[in-house]
Amino acid sequence: MEVTAAAWSQKPNGEIILTPTDDLICFPGMLSIPAEGEGRIRVGMTVPPGAAEKTYRLNLEELPGVPRAEAVNEIRVLTTQSIPIFLRPGATTAGGRIDVSAFAGGVLSFTVSNTGTRHFIARTIRVTGFDPDERQLFSRSMNGWYILAGGVRDYEFTTEKSECTGTRRLLIEVETSDRALKEDFNLPPGGCDAIARPVTPNGSTEPAPVSAKRQP
Repeated sequence: MEVTAAAWSQKPNGEIILTPTDDLICFPGMLSIPAEGEGRIRVGMTVPPGAAEKTYRLNLEELPGVPRAEAVNEIRVLTTQSIPIFLRPGATTAGGRIDVSAFAGGVLSFTVSNTGTRHFIARTIRVTGFDPDERQLFSRSMNGWYILAGGVRDYEFTTEKSECTGTRRLLIEVETSDRALKEDFNLPPGGCDAIARPVTPNGSTEPAPVSAKRQP
């Protein structure tokens, strides 16, 4: 197996970006593992911790080897594995924020931001819509993944047109590996074609995004 290291970042749509790096030293660079056996890889850092967590991926890729003469029509499945590596800063903080950008045509678009200095995993993302009488109109959920320190992740949820039209309040909840993020957003009449406004203590709405409330 070939062993390589890469710096790891992500785009808002979740796409992984791997960049060659000298921050990690991996030994050995080529690993031979016998049948039913095991191998060991040593990993060292060449850089000190920073103000925010540094993230990397250790990639193991099985090489095809020498084909056998009798295996003319043989199909081989090669193994590839990517292992996350985190270099934490001296002091870590955790934080997150939820911002809604639009709720139009039955599609809710929002962003979850990691405002802390270390990664978290968005295990479950749930959106619930309520009508003016606080009756639940819909609830949608999906599984998430890593959101790296200082990173953002865009999400979209689709609702039926009737659900969208009747919604006056949105509750967005994100269960992370550390805590739960929770935010309420009010919608004006015809809110299906409007940007959601965060709920304020007096029940009014404001256009500015607010930080997600941390739950115990």
